[in-house]
Amino acid sequence: MEKQHTILVPHDFTEVADYALQHALLVAKNTGDDIAIVHIIDNDSQYDSAFEKCNEIAENTFKKHFLKPKVVVKTGNIFTAIGEAAKDTYADLVIMGTHGIKGVQKLTGSWALKVIVHSEVPFIIIQGPPKSKKVVL
Repeated sequence: MEKQHTILVPHDFTEVADYALQHALLVAKNTGDDIAIVHIIDNDSQYDSAFEKCNEIAENTFKKHFLKPKVVVKTGNIFTAIGEAAKDTYADLVIMGTHGIKGVQKLTGSWALKVIVHSEVPFIIIQGPPKSKKVVL
C-alpha cells in the first residue's frame, strides 16, 4: 500500500495562516495529499480552546472544500514544536504563512527561518493568498 502524504499547516488564527491553508488546499486537491493543521500553545491550560478553534477551521474547510484537515495542538515553542509536529504527522511538506521581516526581525532573522532550521521536511513560506486556482506539478 502506498504511503499517504501529508501537508502540515502551522496555524496561529491569523489571516496569513488562512492563506497558507488555502495554498495547502490547492496542492492537496491536485495531489490527493492529506492536510494537518497544527497550533502551538505555551501551556496545557490553552489546549481546549486551541483545539476547538482548530477544529472549527477544519470543519469549515470540509464544508467548503470537502477535505477535512487533521487537527494537532502541541505545547512548546514554535521553533521546535512545528518540526516535531511534522515528524508526528509524517508530513512531507510544511506550508507556513509569515507576516514578513519587520523591525527587529531584520537584525535577528525571521521567525519563519528559525522554524525551518529545526525541521527535516521542505517548507513553503507564503505571505498572501493564492494568485491562481491551478497548481502546476
